[in-house]
Amino acid sequence: YKIADELKRRDIAVATFAQWWGFKVEAWDGIPHNAALLARKGVRVSLHSDSGNLVQRLYTEAAVAARYGLSEEDALRAITLNAASALGLEDRIGSLDVGKDADIAIFTRHPLDVYTLVATTLIDGEVVYDRGAIPTPAGLPSPPPPPQGPSAPPPADLVPASIPLNESGLYAFTGARLHTMAGPPVDNGTVIVENGTIREAGAGLRPPARATVIDARGLLIFPGFIESHTSLGLSEIDLVPAMRDEDEGAEPVAPQLRAMDAYYTESDLIPVTRLHGLTAAFAAPGEGDVFAGAGAIVHLDGGSPDQVLVRDGAALVVNLGEPPQARFGARHQSPATRMGTAAVVRDAFTKARDYQAKWADYEAKKKEYETKGPAAGKESGPPAPPERDLKMEALLPALSGKMPVFARAHRVDDILTAVRLADEFHLRLVISHGTEAYKVAALLAARNIPVVVGPITVQPESIETLGAIYDNAARLSRAGVKIAIQSGETLNARMLPYEAALAVAYGLPWEQAIRALTVNPAEIFGVADRIGSLRPGLDADLIATDGDPLQPLARLRHLMIKGRPVPLTSRQTALYEKWR
Repeated sequence: YKIADELKRRDIAVATFAQWWGFKVEAWDGIPHNAALLARKGVRVSLHSDSGNLVQRLYTEAAVAARYGLSEEDALRAITLNAASALGLEDRIGSLDVGKDADIAIFTRHPLDVYTLVATTLIDGEVVYDRGAIPTPAGLPSPPPPPQGPSAPPPADLVPASIPLNESGLYAFTGARLHTMAGPPVDNGTVIVENGTIREAGAGLRPPARATVIDARGLLIFPGFIESHTSLGLSEIDLVPAMRDEDEGAEPVAPQLRAMDAYYTESDLIPVTRLHGLTAAFAAPGEGDVFAGAGAIVHLDGGSPDQVLVRDGAALVVNLGEPPQARFGARHQSPATRMGTAAVVRDAFTKARDYQAKWADYEAKKKEYETKGPAAGKESGPPAPPERDLKMEALLPALSGKMPVFARAHRVDDILTAVRLADEFHLRLVISHGTEAYKVAALLAARNIPVVVGPITVQPESIETLGAIYDNAARLSRAGVKIAIQSGETLNARMLPYEAALAVAYGLPWEQAIRALTVNPAEIFGVADRIGSLRPGLDADLIATDGDPLQPLARLRHLMIKGRPVPLTSRQTALYEKWR
């Protein structure tokens, strides 16, 4: 996009990502507006995925590019005729013209609608895929109209003006449809915010006299979305080791690590993430150690760790499956097998239980000495305390049930191992990923074990994900399992709404998908008294959109975190404005 004029002058075609960026230094200035800026100058731009996963939904990548300024016509050309032209094959493929190869895709909805599915695919006139009688969800919200040309509109069209700050901390959003997650939707509703919290939310409310009033007619208001598993704030550029603090990697048992000790509030990834409606996240250590440390729930706005913190020690991260055994097996250490991983977990919790008993015994003897002293024959003096062990102390909140255990488990045997360990040590278990959780949905529902599902797009690309199916979330929800949805991403945690949308396309009710991004994760991590719904007394984390927030074509119009209006800007929007 920085040299679009030169590319057009030389007739150089460009294949680019819709939204991937920043995974290495040379991609740090990548912006999702790239395709639109190129198309505006007449460059033949096409979209690629670099992924065996995203290529399955290249039309959704086109919708994302349309969100960032690519017109409907240019978006569809970017995945059809422009690609054919760049390859010199426009005389055979890329459009439905007489005499061309009969390569045809038939969709259930508009290709830029995130809920669309392919009904039929033909190559050279032969049907190579037919969805058949598999039902598609009905009654879904209508998508926003696709953007018409030209591509790359003025920045003000993509970035709404910020709400002015109110010195008294009073705001009132009026005339919106409210999805409070605390009851049914409210039409023509009002949300009143005071000093960082929600004062009232409902119909027929009068804005306070000193409030800044935001006319939200035609908009939908939701609680801000919560990313239920990410290393956001702990990692910046993937291929720069100095900018990665999420994965210690020194030993299998490191529960004493705390994500907040590495959380970087000035990360450029955070404003980028917010622009898709995310206002909070479970920032967690990585997946390579068995005991990776404690993650925290954070607001995605604030200048210091204290300002962003919702709950430190929101969950203890324990990793089962392939990453720990691959890491430590390569070092000829334990664990190198699933047996070894379970043994490491059992050993650590057993030692922690013994450590707890030693301290309980010490406290009892200390109390007895302080009560009876030398008169009770304790001439030797007060008892000596046990030596402190920070690892063991870090496990005690999980043993007491005060802190949930966030257990990474894709395969059904890992899920069942996590359940057995939870039974043995009386742990509050949360399953993370749960790729094959649908196989034991009834068990998880009966045990009241929630699952942070996803990414929904996980592929059968490793031994532990061979059982991946797109309707995992739908099956779990039908069985009565409380679910949240994770993107599992750091760089592109903003993809979270599209993960939920794919679950909807494969049968998860839309309302349940919204709950999986709001009130459900708040309840799972024990912060429902702070965030996750629009109820009086909760932090005023809310988003206002001009349509279904799971649709790429629906744009965010207002964003508020802890009652502060947050500008809908980022490093990427600044680059768009500069280079347009």
